[in-house]
Amino acid sequence: MLFGTANRDERKWVQPDAFRIDRKNSDHLGFGFGVHSCAGMHLVRLEIERPCLLAQRPSACPNRAG
Repeated sequence: MLFGTANRDERKWVQPDAFRIDRKNSDHLGFGFGVHSCAGMHLVRLEIERPCLLAQRPSACPNRAG
């Protein structure tokens, strides 16, 4: 299976070729699936969530001004 084409199935996805950060369906195959899933996918998801959470609480960010 080619993951790039699977993630563009018009029967499954609305606007499959558009990058939509607000897309609610998380059934993508970007990290593989089953026994062949990416070993680092949970770490990657944490690394993506951290800046999003910090953006909601600016007081939690360290002062970056020299």
